[in-house]
Amino acid sequence: MLRARYLYALSQAVENVEDDSSPIASIYELKTSHLTPAQADFFKQWEALITLEEQDSIRFRKELWTMSAQEREEKGRCFNSMVIDASFATPQGPPMGKPAVRGHSLLNGHLSIGDAITVSVDSELLALARGFIIDLTPEEVVLGLDHDLNANKIAARLRIDKDELSGGMGHIRDNLAQMFYADRDIKRVELVIDLWRPMFEDELDTLDALRWVPEYVDAVNKFNSGQLAAMTRVLSANDYALILGMPGTGKMTVIVALIRTFVGMGKTVLLMSYTHSVVHMILLKLKDDYGILRLGNVDKVHPDVRKFTQAERRMATTIEQLEHQLMSPPVVATTCVPDNIADMPGTASPPLVHNPAARKGSLETSLFRQLSKTHPHAVVDLTHQYRMNEDVMLLSNKLIYGDRLRCGSEAVATYLTEASLTVFRDGVAAGAVFVDTDCIPAFDSRVGDLVQNVVEGKLVYQITEALLWSGIEQRQIGIMSLYRQQIKLLSHLLQDKKDIKILTADNSQGQDKDCVVISMVRANDHGQRRLTWLIVCAHHGKVGELLKDWWRINVSFTRSQSKLVIIGSRKTPASVLGLAEFLELMDERQWLLVLPKRMESLHLGLAPLPM
Repeated sequence: MLRARYLYALSQAVENVEDDSSPIASIYELKTSHLTPAQADFFKQWEALITLEEQDSIRFRKELWTMSAQEREEKGRCFNSMVIDASFATPQGPPMGKPAVRGHSLLNGHLSIGDAITVSVDSELLALARGFIIDLTPEEVVLGLDHDLNANKIAARLRIDKDELSGGMGHIRDNLAQMFYADRDIKRVELVIDLWRPMFEDELDTLDALRWVPEYVDAVNKFNSGQLAAMTRVLSANDYALILGMPGTGKMTVIVALIRTFVGMGKTVLLMSYTHSVVHMILLKLKDDYGILRLGNVDKVHPDVRKFTQAERRMATTIEQLEHQLMSPPVVATTCVPDNIADMPGTASPPLVHNPAARKGSLETSLFRQLSKTHPHAVVDLTHQYRMNEDVMLLSNKLIYGDRLRCGSEAVATYLTEASLTVFRDGVAAGAVFVDTDCIPAFDSRVGDLVQNVVEGKLVYQITEALLWSGIEQRQIGIMSLYRQQIKLLSHLLQDKKDIKILTADNSQGQDKDCVVISMVRANDHGQRRLTWLIVCAHHGKVGELLKDWWRINVSFTRSQSKLVIIGSRKTPASVLGLAEFLELMDERQWLLVLPKRMESLHLGLAPLPM
């Protein structure tokens, strides 16, 4: 009740309401008198943008109560008429759902691996259990639930709904409100909202003190000048420092060195990221040199990192033991968004905003971008990369970074996996190749309100098989898409290749591969080609919004160390910023390979099994 009154008072304050007579007039004055006009404007702007962005989620929540399971299944947000497979078991023991009678694939819809779900007996027991999707095939779904469901006691057929009530914009709105409470963190308000200038200690004094910290000395002996400057800037900061790390420049290496240095100085560290994958990559590099506590749902935690979770520790029997387990580790790691949001599209790159009005109002502008633009003295650039050869790097340099990116060594610049050069008989002997599908043709098809490209899936499969036949190992290959529906299709096609990573751009951080295969096609049969990334949620007749986000496309390109294969249509809208420039660059470098008609049917030995 107090929280609700406080939010009401904030709303009154931003609307400049004068209240002298209502029952909460005294509370209104007490709770809002500390706000400056600029702070009230800040709250009003961002609260309005959040409200715009959550419109879809509000509609989906209403559907839980206004639609039947069959109607929601037709919308792709529910699996209806499911039964428990009592014979299935894993070490964690989640049940497996199997459809009793079904005429379509479980892959066709909005439910994907990692999604938060609820399990119900339709119209009788709602939200009988909650959890996440662990695995998904056309016929079966594996769930990790908050408690066991006994197949012998539940004879009814079940429904599995996407959990529309968990997480979402409510979490973000609460974080916003926390900045404006009377007991708020004043320093943070000054830095984030009022944009006060961050302060730093003299760097020479900082370096002098660091000479006696062994963890710092060990790290910087292996660093280049940019990485050393980043370490120095961060360790000199009284408020905050910003590291702008371009792809492959060693951001994680610097983060690991900073964590070790901070712990060596007797400080505690909170490690956060938008994605579980980044948190796990850093923890795997840290190893178990000292106490680490990994917070979050165990089902979302990498198996090699679960030893850091509370679930893997001896159960505390006293308050003192529990306090020691939670408070003594010098490093605490978690995601900065709820488990059901982390690792979803839009959480690694700049935020993915769906509502056009919210996007126009700059909801997708990150705090990093705002702070770095306002206070460039707080930013250190990392520009020497040690991942991509010079061909792959050229794409990022020309399209994103304005030639600021540099290869860290000659070995990096010339690295090319020799086996990958034999994949295309009329091959392009370069680190990057654009495979043009216009002559095949490769038309897309709709799955509800989503789109997938089956021909593209076949081509990706065949190229992957050719890479494997040429001597490339599964662990060296990454298959990428920005969209989840095609991820499900490709995962099914490549289900027997367990060591090949199939990723979106947003959960690919740290997943660098020798060879990366990306497909970009969306094309209809009316003669109009529309380029997108495998599967798009765009409106009919438009290029997908994600395609226009070159930062995400750049993340996909820069996962490749040696060979980047991009499959797509060359006939793209010239009006889309970046696409024309990209294709002109590929043409200029002679990195284009045109596939002949019905190419997807010419190599039957490489074809996937029927879907």
